[in-house]
Amino acid sequence: MKFYTLLLATILYTLPAYAGVLKGKVTDTKGEPLPFAPVYIQGTTNGTTTNAEAEYQLSLAPGSYKVTCQYMGFKASVYSVTIKGEETITHNFSLQDQSLQMKDVVIKANGEDPAYPIIRKTIAKRKFHLQQVKSFQADIYLKGVLRTRETPKRIMGEKIDNDDLGVDSAGKGILYLCEEQADYYSDGDRQRTVIKAVRESGEANGLGMSQLPSIVTFYENNVSIFKGINPRGFISPISENALFYYRYKFEGNFMDNGHMVARIKGIPKRSYEPLFQGTMYIVEEDWAIHSIDLLVTKTANLELLDTLKVQQAHLLLKQDTWVVKSQVLYPTLKIFGFDITGHFVTVYNGQKVNEPMPDTIFSTNITSQYEHDANKKDTAYWVNRPVPLEADESRDFIVKDSVRLRYEDPAYRDSMRRKYNKIDFMDIVLSGINLSTKEYKHRFVSNSIINGLVNYNTIEGLNIVPKIGWTYTIDTGYSLVTKVAARYGFSNTHFNLIG
Repeated sequence: MKFYTLLLATILYTLPAYAGVLKGKVTDTKGEPLPFAPVYIQGTTNGTTTNAEAEYQLSLAPGSYKVTCQYMGFKASVYSVTIKGEETITHNFSLQDQSLQMKDVVIKANGEDPAYPIIRKTIAKRKFHLQQVKSFQADIYLKGVLRTRETPKRIMGEKIDNDDLGVDSAGKGILYLCEEQADYYSDGDRQRTVIKAVRESGEANGLGMSQLPSIVTFYENNVSIFKGINPRGFISPISENALFYYRYKFEGNFMDNGHMVARIKGIPKRSYEPLFQGTMYIVEEDWAIHSIDLLVTKTANLELLDTLKVQQAHLLLKQDTWVVKSQVLYPTLKIFGFDITGHFVTVYNGQKVNEPMPDTIFSTNITSQYEHDANKKDTAYWVNRPVPLEADESRDFIVKDSVRLRYEDPAYRDSMRRKYNKIDFMDIVLSGINLSTKEYKHRFVSNSIINGLVNYNTIEGLNIVPKIGWTYTIDTGYSLVTKVAARYGFSNTHFNLIG
């Protein structure tokens, strides 16, 4: 009996290995790529999105499927595919521009734009959509990357080493790259993220983001995106008082899977108020968000960042219940000569609204939890990641992991230790002496002349204050730190010793 149980468990465990892969590229009819376009199984909310180069890959168990690809401003396209086993099928989607219909309306002098009745109805149903989700569950995949388009030669006089940053001679390259898979739970007041896998470029023990970017909820009056970029939050273009802050322009509507969707442009009435600008797609009759493409800038009181763009795609989960399928955040920042841009794309699958959750989810106050082997997954685990890596991202993982292995090599570490153990005159004057024993088990540091070794005051006159620190590494994460300082004044001839 045990043998058959083990055999069945082995078969079930290996079933996912026989899944097929549908992959390809999404472009418009001119061949221009459409980045972060949702690709999903028709009749469900399960699927993926393209990457920034408009490439997608979707793992499918054996069976027949209708796979839909959609993108804001374009007609959705459906592809029928049959997966027979462990195979890879390539299909490129070519999306046509969405032909927008203009409502048969007459705008009189001083009349209002047709967008306003739609916005009023959406605002009226805002609270319904906000309160209808008592609890939410989803499987999440996140890929975050920050790139530099320009790097300074020096910072505060110190020369910048492009190799250490992982950028090319022109100062362009990836500064940060991570990907994560997690289970997400929310009951309205509480949130819990269970991180199942995380991979951070160049960091074997990297933990990525313990708090994944939250779902930006535009049904809230004040929208919060990243902490610290605006303490007040930003006023939603469908908040209850939105008409005091925004102007609206109706740009047409179209049919999507039997639903009429209106395209509306939101325009801030005034600068230097926390407002978005951009395009909203509203599902008429349901008066729900279909898609979002909005931007905030410095003129909207954005702090820390220069610009932040938010894109969302929503799908119908069940009658009158639209859930987020994908969210992309695009931050840009210029600071100290660095010109940084990036994106954080989040794909949601297996969404559940108002369904029972395990009792243990909120049994503690822990908001983020890592599975014990979350950052120990090998590269084979990530082969069928929902969002394909771009060429430079694949290269970044390979290069930085190889560099990390080199730095971790005992022979290399010991050679570098011996190199930095050499004492020169500038160490005594500027930085202080820093000596390490083999395996960095013991470290000894001293202060320098400009860092308090030699001083003068009217009481002690010329005085010297040598300080020595000793750090003994017990094991990973634990160490014993000892500091000793002596002080002698040549005028008052006092000697003090502190330990």
